Amino acid sequence: MIVLEHMGANKEFSPEEISCMILKNLKAAAEAYLGTTVKDAVITVPAYFSDKQRQATKDAGTLAGLNVMRLINEPTAAAIAYGLDKLGDPNHPQQKNVFVFDLGGGTFDVSLLTISREGTISVKAVGGDTHLGGEDFDKAMVDHCVKEFKKKQKKDVSNNARALGRLKVACEKAKRDLSSTTETSIDIDCLYDGADFSMKSINVDEAVAYGAAVLAANLSGNGNKAGECGETKDNIFLDEFTLHGVPPAPAGKEGMKVCFSINASGILDVSAELLSTGNKRSIVIAGSGNVSKDDIEKMLKKVEL
Repeated sequence: MIVLEHMGANKEFSPEEISCMILKNLKAAAEAYLGTTVKDAVITVPAYFSDKQRQATKDAGTLAGLNVMRLINEPTAAAIAYGLDKLGDPNHPQQKNVFVFDLGGGTFDVSLLTISREGTISVKAVGGDTHLGGEDFDKAMVDHCVKEFKKKQKKDVSNNARALGRLKVACEKAKRDLSSTTETSIDIDCLYDGADFSMKSINVDEAVAYGAAVLAANLSGNGNKAGECGETKDNIFLDEFTLHGVPPAPAGKEGMKVCFSINASGILDVSAELLSTGNKRSIVIAGSGNVSKDDIEKMLKKVEL
């Protein structure tokens, strides 16, 4: 829980409630700009988000009064923004592998996508550091400049808040100028050899949102739909269920069919069927978000600040 002081009193909020407040503000901003009510939404999430985190995100959307049509992985949204889901050129191979490099303000993520000629996008692998990002680079640049200034001018500005603030702004601008003028091209067998995204005039900070908007338009009937799947590098226990009525039999003689089905929003459905008897059990892992319908109703009243 997150404790905040509000109107002189401490209040506890769950991550879903905090996320809900952000989404409600975004919803209000969109409605003010469009001049109409917004009910449906596509929400982007990091590719490494677990099923629990994805369900919690959907719960936050529900709390905000939104019908979450789809959760989409952020690298997939970026690929859609740059048109990489439209590989209709017959000269292209049946599949293309695309490497997406995402250096955010506080995180650093890389994702490997496979895009079919028909436009289906699959997340093959993800990796990164959730505690390394642009701010770390800013700090390293500022520290370097402070040392150089001290060496050349014999003055230490490390305790001068105003000077450090101006220096950070300058370093941030230099970093952005560098990233906007530098073209990256990766040409090895498993990576797409066209990371030059300057072909489209999209603000890199808006690419993920742009891709989500394109998908939202497609889901509304204006184009093709893009598919998703993904993996995480760590195994995470999600849930369990028991299949009863297994008859005694020699080892390896009794057959069982287990199906794992994940929908477009990344919610997992698992079923198991005993082939000899037809006994079947299934479970939807969506409940691992830890928010029940009753909890949602309580939260809806609580977040009306």
